[in-house]
Amino acid sequence: MSLSSPSQHSPSTNDDLETEGAHASPAPHPQPDPLVPGGTTLLPGTAPSLALARSLSSLPTDALPTISPFDLFTTQVEAPHCAESRVDAMRRLSVVAAAIGPAPTVSTLLPYLDAYLTAHVDDEDDEVLLLLADQLGNLVPGLVRGAGALPVLPLLERIAAVEETVVREKAVESLNKIIPCLNYNFGNDDGGSGDDAVMADADGGEDGAGAPSQPPSPAQTPALLLAMVKRLATAEWFTAKVSAAGILPAIYRYFTALR
Repeated sequence: MSLSSPSQHSPSTNDDLETEGAHASPAPHPQPDPLVPGGTTLLPGTAPSLALARSLSSLPTDALPTISPFDLFTTQVEAPHCAESRVDAMRRLSVVAAAIGPAPTVSTLLPYLDAYLTAHVDDEDDEVLLLLADQLGNLVPGLVRGAGALPVLPLLERIAAVEETVVREKAVESLNKIIPCLNYNFGNDDGGSGDDAVMADADGGEDGAGAPSQPPSPAQTPALLLAMVKRLATAEWFTAKVSAAGILPAIYRYFTALR
């Protein structure tokens, strides 16, 4: 076996490197993205996904620049037979909420998600529910603060009762994050019903998972929390009971702070 001479493997000199750099092709300029309004390029990490492109295939091209963040979100969620699109939509939920603002999030986005879960929580993909539980926890307190987060509770309550352990644990984690942020207002109520009426409405069953028929006021927070943990603890399946045990410490600390 012969050894190669040192001259065959001599390191490149600085002059050689500079010569190679002079002939190197310049980096290509980023091309405008057709899915972005105005043809502007998104920042790194925010480029439209393939799932987003597929979910928008039914929309006319000229409608893309004017579609609202909420409509874009619902288009992805309602894309037929496409779990990948729903996963992508749920991953961007907090971005959509920040884009439309706190008030539309509470008045439009959360009711939409509540209706969606009511219809699909039993047959939805576990990854979609896991992402939704995580993103709902991220909305509080940065975007939705204080008692404004009360409409988030019924959504997480439904997810906390599903069969998949990882999904339930994420819902419990988000609930434990939100409950301390539900600042109780010791002032007068806004003309809403008393605690007994809130408990009756929450346990009534027609609205599912205790979703109140009227927007809850801050003074109703304690009753709503008790109604939620009561439903979970007395549910037929053990999955909800386990979740009830997971949020009891946070609820106990909440009521201790009211003293």
